[in-house]
Order: sequence, then structure tokens, then C-alpha cells
Amino acid sequence: MFATFKPSFAVILCFVISACSSIPLTTLLKFSSYDEQELLKLKPKQIRAKLTVNSFLNIDLVNTKLGVTIKSNNGDLALEFPLKQMSLSQTPAKISFFSSTPASQTYLLKLSDKAIADFIALQQQLTLSEKNTFGLSVAAKLERNENLSPEQKAQRLFMTIELKLSEQQDFFTLIDNAEISDMSSSN
Repeated sequence: MFATFKPSFAVILCFVISACSSIPLTTLLKFSSYDEQELLKLKPKQIRAKLTVNSFLNIDLVNTKLGVTIKSNNGDLALEFPLKQMSLSQTPAKISFFSSTPASQTYLLKLSDKAIADFIALQQQLTLSEKNTFGLSVAAKLERNENLSPEQKAQRLFMTIELKLSEQQDFFTLIDNAEISDMSSSN
């Protein structure tokens, strides 16, 4: 079976992010006590991801996936489960005396039908396996946009990634308002 989930779970982004300080300490603490039974109890139909970016950026949904990494005595296994869009919401810019927040859009995503079936098959297989450790990630990629205005190019580009593992839980933040420092790598 699994050993305790290590607090070093990774969130993989397909573009450069300026600092790891965007991973909240509460997220690391939450998963430091996550064990094998928690992964096996997950209901894949309830898993949700929420990605928030500047309003003029679009997520490449074909290349946005939930990742699970399994480490065992037989080696490491990295699996990806495609996500599909449930909704897209817009948030207007907020300007206050001390700070401002640019306009943003939030994608609400869930596992695709095939990903749900594959996740269930993985859970069934893991009940038969020996000692393993695991990690969760969300891999996201931006669509290339060659038509950004000078004003948009001057804005700070950011991404927030949140994950919800069951209907009874709230979303928790994996990456919080991380600055995207190089759009050129998002083909």
C-alpha cells in the first residue's frame, strides 16, 4: 500500500514561474498527513481544479491535466488524467487605495469521462500493490496569443491553481497568484 504522502508534492506548470513562494504553507501542511487511504477514498467524479489567469490569457485545455505520481520499490510511475472545462467565469479588475487586481478569468475543470475510468482503475490496482508513496499535481499550459496589446504585455501575468478532492471539502490552493515570467515558452 502507500506510505505517508510527502509534503514535497509538485505542481507542474509548462511555463516559467518566478518563485516557489507561491505555494501556500497551509497546502504543504494539509498534505503532510495525507496517507494511502485518502487517495483510495477519492471519488474521481468529485475532483475539481480551478485555474485563474489574466482575463486576456487562455488555458490550453488539451494540455491541462491532473497528475498522479506513484513511487514504489518497482520504480516510479507518472500518470496524467485529462481535465475538461465545466465553466468559465470573468472577474473585473479591482482598484483600491493600496493595491489593484487585474481582470481575470477562472476555469472550473473536472476529470474527463476517460480520466474518471482510468483513475478508478488506478485505485483498484493500488489496493493490490505494496508500499508506495504518491503525489498530486496539476499541469497547465497557456495558449499562445500573438495579439496582445502593449497594455496587456505590460501587465503582470499571473496564475492561481486550486484543487478540490471531494464535495465535502473546499478548494485548497496549490499555486497562489504566481507570476508568469516568460510567455514565450507557452507554445
